[in-house]
Amino acid sequence: DLAHINNQNSIDKKNLYEYWWKLIKFYLELGFDGFRADAAYQIPTELWKFIISRTKKENTNVLFIAETLGCTVDKTIAVAKSGFDYIFNSVKYWNYIDNWPLEQLTELLTSLKKVSSIGFPESHDTERLHSELNDDFNKLNAKILSLIFFSEGLMITSGFEYCYKKRLNVVTTTESDKENTGKDITGYIKHILEFKRKYKILNEDSLIIKIEPEQSGNVLVLLKISTDRTERCLFILNRNFSGYERVYFKNIFDIFRAQYVPYDISVDYPMEYIPKEFEYYLRPGQVKILYMKEN
Repeated sequence: DLAHINNQNSIDKKNLYEYWWKLIKFYLELGFDGFRADAAYQIPTELWKFIISRTKKENTNVLFIAETLGCTVDKTIAVAKSGFDYIFNSVKYWNYIDNWPLEQLTELLTSLKKVSSIGFPESHDTERLHSELNDDFNKLNAKILSLIFFSEGLMITSGFEYCYKKRLNVVTTTESDKENTGKDITGYIKHILEFKRKYKILNEDSLIIKIEPEQSGNVLVLLKISTDRTERCLFILNRNFSGYERVYFKNIFDIFRAQYVPYDISVDYPMEYIPKEFEYYLRPGQVKILYMKEN
């Protein structure tokens, strides 16, 4: 569904670039204030710099979002440096075991002044999440919470809120593809987004470190440190979706690498008090989020 145009070596590059600018300007004048660039890495960064810089001169509030899924980290960095406000990340595909999301994030943070990424539970290029997970809410909740922990932004596909299972098609999907599921998780989505907005650290991409706790079960523990280093957040996931798992920290301040008062801000089953020696038995697939802020 994408046309191939020789933007790189056109014999009339000047007029070709002007054509693209006129197209963007047409939509600006209609009132559009955001553009998502599909397969942005397949377009010369020189062209993106031309379009984005010229657009920002017209309206500094216009957003450009680059779809960079499937390309190398080097290409993602090059695209981001051409002026895009956001890129998409691939956390949706993470199995909570491999290290590649953390490695990619570290490389992006090292190469770019600022990283702003968008996570997503599903898209027109994937199966519907409710179909993939067979309506397992614990797995869905873990995926959504991992996305908001990692990403500045969250994209939710139309129909996700009603647990649609039929895969989207950018060409053939129509209104007739609406599904009568009898399910509605709009309240859950609203609750999650309100939770995300409360904490600056959950609204930025910043350093995330994987922790390997001793004397613990099948759990994932991540420490996120805010860009200004005033906030810290622990993401603790029970990777066992059918049984309880123990998580244990002899000294939780050592895990946080700071000495401020920790709070349990978990969406479900928050603890009223966090002891220095921390022990907790996570329910199947449960996510616990602990938070610390500089006084």
